Amino acid sequence: MATELLNYAENYVGSSGKPFHKLPRIRSKTWDGTVPMQTDSCGIPFGSGLHRAVLENRAHQVRLLISFGMNIDKRDSAGRTPAMLTAWLESDTLSVRILRMLIKGNADLNMKDYNGRSLLSHACLQGRTSLVHRLLREDTLEKNCPDVNGDSPLNLAATTGPRRDSGDAGHGVETGRTKR
Repeated sequence: MATELLNYAENYVGSSGKPFHKLPRIRSKTWDGTVPMQTDSCGIPFGSGLHRAVLENRAHQVRLLISFGMNIDKRDSAGRTPAMLTAWLESDTLSVRILRMLIKGNADLNMKDYNGRSLLSHACLQGRTSLVHRLLREDTLEKNCPDVNGDSPLNLAATTGPRRDSGDAGHGVETGRTKR
């Protein structure tokens, strides 16, 4: 049963009925030099079951798939790993929790997507201060790796600013001051 689940999750079938790794890769670039993301009919990017579990905020399923030995560094159609997708989750606490699981499973934090953005770049681009704080504690993380446009994570953080609509608002994260 566990092997069948892992095989299905590794070869997640998109809406076309074909496994995502057998679909033709579209490597065309947009006007700004970035690669567009391929999605199925529901708007979810093609990827493994682990990608889907992260995007659907299923922390227990993420833990289960990691324990089954699923490839943590597998890429989706835009070259993103499940760790990169944690920056796109709504809940700051859940994104940090899932990232900790992936780090315990030896996820490569320095992988880049097809746009040359690392996990730290995605976190800075989304203004995820709690995720950035967690990532900066890692010794193996490359902190100044530019993307295809030449933007470093610091540039992305400066242009986007901290996220204002997160569930952690009011804890002094946005201003850098402690709450009195």
